[in-house]
Amino acid sequence: MELIPVPYFGMIMSLFVAPALTFGFIVLLKRQKADVEKLRYQKEILELRIREKEMDLRLLEAETLKLDRDIEGLREGGSGPGGQGGT
Repeated sequence: MELIPVPYFGMIMSLFVAPALTFGFIVLLKRQKADVEKLRYQKEILELRIREKEMDLRLLEAETLKLDRDIEGLREGGSGPGGQGGT
């Protein structure tokens, strides 16, 4: 009597290969979701860093304007921030 390989192949496929593929896809999807979430957090961190740099630039601009006003005041002979008159 000759063995028929088809039922054995079907059993192996249904007991081992199909569940392995299914769980493999589930793990892969979870990993991709985690990667997307990680990239979302990295994007948010970078946006916050950009805002921080913009605020630093605004502070520098304000300080520059203040120093420009002080320099102009000294040139016109007014008193500077130290309270001394122009010479």
